[in-house]
Amino acid sequence: MTISELLVVTGLSGLHLMEAKRENGLIVRGLSGDKKRFASSRKHMFTPLDNITIYTDQEGLPIVDVFRRMRDSSTAIPAGGDGKALRDYFTEIVPEHDVERVYSSDIKKVLFWFTQLMDADLLRLLDEDQEKVSSTDLEETRSKEDKKSSKENE
Repeated sequence: MTISELLVVTGLSGLHLMEAKRENGLIVRGLSGDKKRFASSRKHMFTPLDNITIYTDQEGLPIVDVFRRMRDSSTAIPAGGDGKALRDYFTEIVPEHDVERVYSSDIKKVLFWFTQLMDADLLRLLDEDQEKVSSTDLEETRSKEDKKSSKENE
């Protein structure tokens, strides 16, 4: 399983794993051990987790990087739904987030998704995703070097 297989489905709470594709939608299963269910593409929109970004002062910050920061932080996630406490925690984790465009409801979703990943023991996917990117970059660099050396040898 990779982080790109995890989906956010409009109208359904939490993160979902894509089980199968159908012509008119997807069969998904919630991370909390829900039953498989069909989500129609007419009623729902599907967003892969790795495509979600958080608004910042500069460019968007991928949600995967936010999750890594949360995992590596020594600060505990605040219990309860107090908007001020959640905002303070999020500001500590992502100080560059755009305060005007990132709402309290967005912060609650991010914390809920992170908790779901933690409960399902899927935080390891964050590192695997980074390793795949690193190995892909390494392969691209090697192929460019091989092309350069073959041109020099001619």
